[in-house]
Amino acid sequence: MPPTLRINATTARKNLYNLIDRVGRGTLRVVIHKEGTDNPVILTSAKSIDLASPQDQLQIAADTEGALSGGSYDPNEAKKAKEIFVTEYQKHHDRK
Repeated sequence: MPPTLRINATTARKNLYNLIDRVGRGTLRVVIHKEGTDNPVILTSAKSIDLASPQDQLQIAADTEGALSGGSYDPNEAKKAKEIFVTEYQKHHDRK
């Protein structure tokens, strides 16, 4: 098993291509910690994990399709979310 490097998310972003290259060659595993999260992310080569069969991968894709296709991109989404929040706040606090 290759050595494991523990780094923060900022350092990982700055060195992503180098890390991917080293992980892909099997010379390194990387554990990335992001501040404010409990679960680190691990970069490792595919040889070290069990991958689902192609049929299983298709089933996983089909099962998550609804969760991933939330509609098209809307550049006004933040504005709409603000309007919905204000409306809901006013309803709950009897204001118009």
